[in-house]
Amino acid sequence: SHDRNPLHIEEEYARRTQFGRTVVYGMAAVLYALGQWSDGRSFLLKGLRAIFRKPLFEGEEYDLSIDESTAPLVTARFRKGPVDYALITFTPIMGENRYRKALETAGSLKVQSVASVKPDTGAGTIRYGVNTGTLEELESAFGISSEILSIHQLATLLWSSYHVGMIMPGRQALFSDFHVTFANKGQETSQFELELKEAKFQPRFNRYALTGSGPSVLSVRISAFVRPEAVDFPLESMPRFPDNRQPLLGKTVFISGATRGFGAAMARVCALAGAKLALNYRGDAAAADAIISELQRIGTEAAAFQAEMGDPINKLFRGRDWLLVRHLVHFDEHLTYPTVC
Repeated sequence: SHDRNPLHIEEEYARRTQFGRTVVYGMAAVLYALGQWSDGRSFLLKGLRAIFRKPLFEGEEYDLSIDESTAPLVTARFRKGPVDYALITFTPIMGENRYRKALETAGSLKVQSVASVKPDTGAGTIRYGVNTGTLEELESAFGISSEILSIHQLATLLWSSYHVGMIMPGRQALFSDFHVTFANKGQETSQFELELKEAKFQPRFNRYALTGSGPSVLSVRISAFVRPEAVDFPLESMPRFPDNRQPLLGKTVFISGATRGFGAAMARVCALAGAKLALNYRGDAAAADAIISELQRIGTEAAAFQAEMGDPINKLFRGRDWLLVRHLVHFDEHLTYPTVC
């Protein structure tokens, strides 16, 4: 799709966001749902809507349910427990994919390699082409191909990912809603044009919305949130205590989720206050090593412990969480769990 938004591909950047790790492309959920539903059958889309309610993370398991009880409308849901993470509804036209060739039009299209820092909200004609060299990988990953769904419709779905992640809002984007209705005219090229109207900012929801249409697209509507900038609080920016006081000297402080955001800031402040630190992290060992090294450079005694802290305290004495408690007791026999700053 040419979407190289850092939220999806740069672990260090994603770690400093509110998510703490890379987020799966929203359109990946759509393609996977279409591939699972089609099971190799060819079709065209009359229309599709995708609502992204919560981000999906690589390595986590989600339940995908597909409901055809309201045919011809098909509803696919990605869920974890009772919560919908993504809701996808679409109307297929079975056996109507007559446009299976992934043809390239003459000339080359210019795509951005770096996501826009400021949203490009202007109206105008956009031209886009999918990277056809990756179609085999697309089929392998999602079970969807130009033999199953028109290359032009595939390109439209992939364009939405590119436009949101690279153009509008760009670097700070988080896909919210995508709605497209197709004209289903004869299109067999992976490149196309759309006339987009000026994007509108919705301050109440902190998101942009845009609409457009083209020769093969009757209408398209997209909305995307603008995420806050990834933040960090380096040690040199932390305020010092007056008169070199260290109010936590001799104390041991345990901080969960201490490798990013507020947890990392808390760890640095407590270090400057003289505390001995036991820091918890869930999965980013490199980030834990980095903050431990940073704290040790100013003479702080600190250690990091990996464990999932989402369980209630009364479940802590099981599995690897028990290892955390055992390590902490070894680290400081006077530590009472949980000690917080």
